[in-house]
Amino acid sequence: MTTEWWNTFFAGHWLDVQREARAGRTPDEVDFLVRVLDLKPGSRVLDVPCGNGRLAIPLAERGCRVTGVDITTTLLQEARSASEEANLDLELVETDMRDLPWSERFDGAFCFWGSFGYFDDDGNRRFLEAVHRALKAGARFALDIPNIAETILPRLELRRWTRAGETLVLEDWNYRHTEGRIDIEWTLIADGVTETRTSSMRVYGFRELTLLFAEVGFEVCHAYSSLDCEPYELGTRAFFVVRKR
Repeated sequence: MTTEWWNTFFAGHWLDVQREARAGRTPDEVDFLVRVLDLKPGSRVLDVPCGNGRLAIPLAERGCRVTGVDITTTLLQEARSASEEANLDLELVETDMRDLPWSERFDGAFCFWGSFGYFDDDGNRRFLEAVHRALKAGARFALDIPNIAETILPRLELRRWTRAGETLVLEDWNYRHTEGRIDIEWTLIADGVTETRTSSMRVYGFRELTLLFAEVGFEVCHAYSSLDCEPYELGTRAFFVVRKR
C-alpha cells in the first residue's frame, strides 16, 4: 500500500485522537524545539505538517513568527480559528509538504509526531529537499521519527489497543520487510461508532536515514531518545536535529 492514504486519513474519529493523544506532551515538545532550534522572539520557524496548530500556536505565543503547512483543510481551519481567538499572527498554508514555495526564509523548522515517511523514497527525499531549500544557511531542522528500524523492530507488536480521550484505538501492524514499510489498519471506536483507517510509513534504518540527510545537504547534529536530550539508544523513539550545510 503506497497510495495517497493521507488525503482521506485525517477525518472522523481520527481528529478526536489527534486532539487528545499528544496534548499532554505539548509544553515539553515546545520547550524542546525552542532549545534545539535555538528559537528566539522574532525567529521565523516552519511547522510542517502543522495539523491543527498544536505546536505552532504556543510557539507563536512565545514570539516566534510561525508558518504552518498542512494538506488537510479541516485541521488548518482549526488552527486558524485558535490563532485568531488568541490574537496571534500565524501564517497557515494549505499545500503538499513536498512542494514548499520558500527559499532561505526560515531560521528553523520541524516535523513532529511521526509525520516523516508517508511517501515513497522519491517523495520523502523531495520533502527533505524542500525543507532544506526553505531554511537559511546553518539553520536547524528537528524531526520526531518513531518509525526507524532500530526503534520499531526490537519490540514490534503486531496488534495493540490504546485509548485517546473517549476513543478506543486498535492498531493492526503489517511490516513489509522487502519494501521497508509498515502498514497499519486503525480501528477507532467512539460513541458506538466504529471507523477504519489505513496508513503506510517508510521504515528507514538509522544509517540509511543519516546518509539520506547528508545527500540532501543536511548534517546530523544530534540524535536524541527523549525530549530531555538523552542520546539515542536501540529501541527508543528518535529525535533528529540536523543542520543545513
